[in-house]
Amino acid sequence: MILVRTADGTYGALTASAVWEDGDWKLRPTLTGSISESIAPVGGTDGFVLWGAGNGS
Repeated sequence: MILVRTADGTYGALTASAVWEDGDWKLRPTLTGSISESIAPVGGTDGFVLWGAGNGS
């Protein structure tokens, strides 16, 4: 699952497939070309590992 923050500041979780290729993880798109078929609202970041800018790492 991948946690995303929407434009209004709320969070959503989507399920995506990944594949190990050429020494790195790559997202595998669905047959329609998107990374997920749906997104489910979640209350916050609990249960997710945060990475990237602004997370203190």
